[in-house]
Amino acid sequence: MSLGGWVGFYGWERRASHPILELEIFKNRTFAFSNLAALISYTAAFSVSFLLSLYLQYIKGFSPWETGLILMVQPACR
Repeated sequence: MSLGGWVGFYGWERRASHPILELEIFKNRTFAFSNLAALISYTAAFSVSFLLSLYLQYIKGFSPWETGLILMVQPACR
């Protein structure tokens, strides 16, 4: 479903006289790969937070409230 949305968005933007997102900027390899690196980084950070919340609740036995507090304090400790 989302792949179809992306394909439709791409086709719409290519034909628009004033596109919302100028697709030509992705021809710059530095820009494209830096966006890919950011996507990979954010995906990894999200997955660590998600899996850590499951680990703290199901393996360590913390309540959802305690897990939330631990995960809220985590960015402040970095």
